[in-house]
Amino acid sequence: MKIFLGNAFSLQMLDLSSGNTLVIRPVTEEEAKEVAKLATSCVGHADTAAVMSSQLGFDVLCQRTNVALAEEDQLLVGQFSGGRLPEGATTLPEGTKLSWILVTVVPKQVMQDYDNLAACSGASLVKYNEYFAKVRQ
Repeated sequence: MKIFLGNAFSLQMLDLSSGNTLVIRPVTEEEAKEVAKLATSCVGHADTAAVMSSQLGFDVLCQRTNVALAEEDQLLVGQFSGGRLPEGATTLPEGTKLSWILVTVVPKQVMQDYDNLAACSGASLVKYNEYFAKVRQ
């Protein structure tokens, strides 16, 4: 499992040849700080990296790279909203905000197990629920 820190999510990050299931959930700034410590930066703009650095409390590298998300990989997205980030910004301008969203690629086997269990009358969804409980942590 790899963890990335970025400022956007794109379908180009996925292998679309066989389909994907994603869990997309907002996280608090405190959760974002913990996840970001484990992440490889793929933030492509220096100003965005500087603002993220001020929010997270540590240096976020500006690294314009292509990301290919595989099963169980996660992407922590810092979603800027409320206008355009001014050139040279190092903190959030008034009236703007940075929201944190965690994108997780669900393993195909988990979804196949879920589909098989759901097809059975009265079947337990324990594996499915256990996996998603782990993802929510």
